[in-house]
Amino acid sequence: MAWVGLSRSPAELAVLAAVKHALDPAGLLNPGVLVPPYGHGKS
Repeated sequence: MAWVGLSRSPAELAVLAAVKHALDPAGLLNPGVLVPPYGHGKS
């Protein structure tokens, strides 16, 4: 997961996390693969 920060800006990661949470509010689909689970750590 740390490699994503090398190719994306913090703003892009925040958008990715927001979209992920909107489409998967329960966090069941690939939890923690690209972004930390919603509400945990940096997103």
